[in-house]
Amino acid sequence: MRKSLIVSTWPFGQASNEKALEVIREGGSILDGVEQGIHVTEADLKNVSVGVGGIPNAEGVVQLDSCIMNGPGHQAGSVAALEDVMHPISVARRVMEKPRMSCWPAPVPRTLRSRKESALIKC
Repeated sequence: MRKSLIVSTWPFGQASNEKALEVIREGGSILDGVEQGIHVTEADLKNVSVGVGGIPNAEGVVQLDSCIMNGPGHQAGSVAALEDVMHPISVARRVMEKPRMSCWPAPVPRTLRSRKESALIKC
């Protein structure tokens, strides 16, 4: 059995790491683990660095960016300046999964927002 290692730069990423490892150990893919792990940090209202608890811009609006990469497939997806989205990592993954796309600045069409995990959640 291969061992998985998840690394975060900041201490607030520990809960995300634990969730990612849980998903992987239960048979989920590494991408599923990363995505669901990041959901933990994105939803943490106490975290003023990233996610929905982040510091608003000059207009008082929290805008979120996210990026996800898949090394074996040489794929990447990113989104920028999203508003009213709880989990931008899920939208970034959707962008990655679309052919000929790698980055989508806001506003993101609803077709990219709709995933089984329901990435669109009002903050």
